[in-house]
Amino acid sequence: YLLGFQSLFSCASQMLMRPDIVGSNAPFMNAGNFYDPGVAAAVGSAAFLNGSARVTLFVVVMVAELCGDGQLILPMGIACVVAWLVGEQIYPGLYHAQMDATSIPLLPDHWPEALRGTHRVKDVLIKDGEGRIKPVVSFFVEETYGNVRRKLESNRHNGYPVVGPDGTCKGLVRRRMLEREVKQVEDTYRAEHGAIVEMPADTPVLLIRIMEYNDITVPITLPLDRAFTVFKKLEMRHLVAVDSKNRPVAVLTRAFFMPTRIT
Repeated sequence: YLLGFQSLFSCASQMLMRPDIVGSNAPFMNAGNFYDPGVAAAVGSAAFLNGSARVTLFVVVMVAELCGDGQLILPMGIACVVAWLVGEQIYPGLYHAQMDATSIPLLPDHWPEALRGTHRVKDVLIKDGEGRIKPVVSFFVEETYGNVRRKLESNRHNGYPVVGPDGTCKGLVRRRMLEREVKQVEDTYRAEHGAIVEMPADTPVLLIRIMEYNDITVPITLPLDRAFTVFKKLEMRHLVAVDSKNRPVAVLTRAFFMPTRIT
């Protein structure tokens, strides 16, 4: 059906280049006052490419340079805009389709109206075989070297909630900051005791210097569309979901807000 689109826009471009529309002195008219079929094919090809890829400026410039005629920019621009408008009514585009196929979490600009108010944050959290929410990996404000290393090696998450002695959420810490702090503790210890000395697992690691204190949290009972609004408007990468006692339950990322995950 893409070939059908190409034929459609080729015919449209041919209609635009009729002598009674553009005049007999147009640069793409031949000596017999007929349109040049090659020009119609170039304009139709540009419309075909833009209808599938939705990269209007790139397509117009590329095809104009390939044809070596800057006077084709106007008819190609019109055809590409029409192709873009028609294509948007059918499917978001080739690159969006590829991102969906490869599960790249590209969030929409607005929450789908059909899903508004239908789900809560707790409905999209990862659960075990018995339907219970899997525990989140978190760190205490005052940690030990062995515990930090063990937790970092057990997963590949990029953000972790930081809790106090009572288990309530105090902030968020990034993985790269934890790795940097662990390396600094290792270098300091080895400089004092020698490079061949094994570092004790109970060596203190204070996260108070690297954690983010003012991190925003949302309750797991919050409607998912409202959590999406917070996540999208603030351009967040991690959003901590907490229970009624402000204890972290999960760390929400873009993947949790994908409409395909919900439907």
